[in-house]
Amino acid sequence: MLTQSGHYETCDHCNQRRYVGKDKFTCDHCGAEVDGHFHITVFFNEKDAEKMHFCNWRCLLVKLPTVKCDDFITLPELRFDEAEPGQGVADFLRAIAADGI
Repeated sequence: MLTQSGHYETCDHCNQRRYVGKDKFTCDHCGAEVDGHFHITVFFNEKDAEKMHFCNWRCLLVKLPTVKCDDFITLPELRFDEAEPGQGVADFLRAIAADGI
């Protein structure tokens, strides 16, 4: 979930606009601060798509059954290398094998 958005400023000298600040995201399940790269996109027939951000596969898979959608959902890609903790293939397999999911 986007909790804080950067903004545009206009340079006093050249009048060019630039994006300053940093967007801040939290996990849509547990509320932990996340970088915003591990997300799903929920598409609808009659309105704009929405992004939901997560800290790991476990939070994503717990939240997924509650997501309202009338079209389709894109999931994060499975990363075999350079994945953040909780976001790799082994983490995905552990999360789908865990009790209650």
